[in-house]
Amino acid sequence: MMGNNAVLNGQYTAFGRVLQGLDVVQSLKAGPEAEDGRVAVDPDTMTRVRTAAALPEGERPVARVLDARSPAYQARIADLRATRGRQFSVCDAQPVVEVTGSLS
Repeated sequence: MMGNNAVLNGQYTAFGRVLQGLDVVQSLKAGPEAEDGRVAVDPDTMTRVRTAAALPEGERPVARVLDARSPAYQARIADLRATRGRQFSVCDAQPVVEVTGSLS
């Protein structure tokens, strides 16, 4: 899903984060808003998507996330709130992540 979908609002909880390949996700075609983003002609297809939890423990990448209680993170949130104003959303608050290992 590439945008808001009022039908899902209050029905589902989004969770997780793309650790590798976000550039690929962001390059997926998005259809018109009138079609809720559905691409009717020649849609892109993801041929391989894996969650780290589904990998054998020895193959899982290690992700270090900036502590949300740290002054650095709090400063990022303050900047985002100032920049986005009333448009600020918890989705804007993406923590800094360092990934070691691979999901290949």
